[in-house]
Amino acid sequence: KVTDENFAPEATLMGIVPGTVIFMLENAPFKKHIKIALRGYSVRISKNDASKIEILKTSARHLNISRNF
Repeated sequence: KVTDENFAPEATLMGIVPGTVIFMLENAPFKKHIKIALRGYSVRISKNDASKIEILKTSARHLNISRNF
């Protein structure tokens, strides 16, 4: 769920809608971006934008999904 209505249109264009499975691939502590994978592709988004996405944490094993990115 996107918590910022100003970011919601951009998130929707990226495919970030309620129920989307998102994997965090990279989160370097001194970089301003993170790399996420969703819907068969990966993308870098700013940590600021990432903070506007409400995420339910779980594991790929729990979802029975392969992480082949």
